[in-house]
Amino acid sequence: MLSNAMHLRTRYAAPLISIFSHHRNGGEEAGTQTHIQRHYQTHTKHMLDKHKYFRLRYLNNGGFRMIKSPYGIEADVTFDEAARVAIKSQVDALMLNLEGTIKGDDIEALHDMRVASRRLRAAMSVFSPAFPARQFGVLEKEVARVTDALGEVRDSDVLIEFIDSMKQEAPESEQVGLDAFRGHLVDLRNSQRVVMNKELNRMNKSGFARDFESLLSGSKRGNS
Repeated sequence: MLSNAMHLRTRYAAPLISIFSHHRNGGEEAGTQTHIQRHYQTHTKHMLDKHKYFRLRYLNNGGFRMIKSPYGIEADVTFDEAARVAIKSQVDALMLNLEGTIKGDDIEALHDMRVASRRLRAAMSVFSPAFPARQFGVLEKEVARVTDALGEVRDSDVLIEFIDSMKQEAPESEQVGLDAFRGHLVDLRNSQRVVMNKELNRMNKSGFARDFESLLSGSKRGNS
């Protein structure tokens, strides 16, 4: 995806951050590659003359609108520099929520960790050309495993919350069935948490954060 755009040797890396918006909801709009490449090639310099921080969001009508980069990446940074900032911010967010997710006292920690893992995967898919393929590929697989484990539990949490909201308005005749279904979901979620915690503990002991630090300390193309 976007291989041609990603390999452009240009100092104007910020427009590539626009891809993140398409991954956050787990999908991509049709025609993204064509529109982004065309816009990148014909309008980037004009945009940079007027805006210090920006990224582009693809619109359904085929156009773009500019919004400030959530990573604070300046428009004139190199591709490698943008890669380090974007990836590091999501690794930090992921690790920040690790302890709370394992404890399970607050489901928002799990939610935030899952969001960070998905955004990390999106960033890695965009910036892979900046890093050694073998080292990068190992970490991509690690992040995918973590995202999958988090997703199973998060989906069950959301469904349990939905059943709880239904119970508040459901007639008495339906309460028994909803209680039974909720109990099934809780049992499922508990079993999924066992698998998730095993995966998270394995990830943590494997030196996940340290491996990313090593990755980001260098790149395939240096600091150019």
